[in-house]
Amino acid sequence: MNVNFSLYKQPYFTGTVNARWSKPGYKVNKQNQPAVQQVSVDKHSSSIKDIGAVRTKYLSEIVLMNDSPEELAEHIMALKRKVLEHDLRKNAPYDPKIEHARNIVRDTILHIDCKIDFRSLGVNPDKLTEDEKIEYGSKFAFWTTSFDGAKRGKFERPYYVRSAHEYIDLLEERHPLYAAEEFGDIVKRFSERERNADKRIQDAYDADYKRTLSEYRRLPFSRKLTVPMPQQKYTPIYGRLKKLEEVRQNAYDDYIANKQASQREEYERWLRDTFDNTN
Repeated sequence: MNVNFSLYKQPYFTGTVNARWSKPGYKVNKQNQPAVQQVSVDKHSSSIKDIGAVRTKYLSEIVLMNDSPEELAEHIMALKRKVLEHDLRKNAPYDPKIEHARNIVRDTILHIDCKIDFRSLGVNPDKLTEDEKIEYGSKFAFWTTSFDGAKRGKFERPYYVRSAHEYIDLLEERHPLYAAEEFGDIVKRFSERERNADKRIQDAYDADYKRTLSEYRRLPFSRKLTVPMPQQKYTPIYGRLKKLEEVRQNAYDDYIANKQASQREEYERWLRDTFDNTN
């Protein structure tokens, strides 16, 4: 299976990029009012709260390389052992391969409660060891080569392993800032045939929406009161990615607006305190 994948724009997380954050400051404009300086930020950060570097994701390549859930788990366990050996070495130098391995292990167990239905198993995920989480996370990852977790080779997906569709539903509900990034990575595991078919449908939806919206805008006001405004339709893959990206972008915009408002208040409080102390 071809591992390379691209969406309408650049693929998600194709390289390590530093998120460029600068603390907003203030300057006085011509009206002697504080003006907020713009915040510089990488909009593709995996989490707004986790300011740092954007990691390249490699888990999809590992998923496609292994032909059984057991082989996948063994592969990730081997990567974990390499990471532990590296970390136990005194003054071990930075090794990008080790960091890639560390990220693969992390991504395997990330949001494990959304990947596995532990309630049906009677298992408390908080009491699992990391090795046990890797075993469960590997099972989930193995069946993410299709949207609905269809049979892969001779292996049927167990009832307690959630499909990619179910996982993203839960992730959007519980951890919405991560949903677009996670789904963007999982989509790379789908077959080219599945992706192309979904894209053709989404392109048709987009064209129909653009046409009907244009017609709606040309209607007289009295007609608009009786004719419903056209609604965009979304497909499970490309359409879902669009919606998740909108959720993340809205969260980013809210974060920036709240941050600027908070800093404006802090600056104005400093002005008042400074003025009071000089009188």
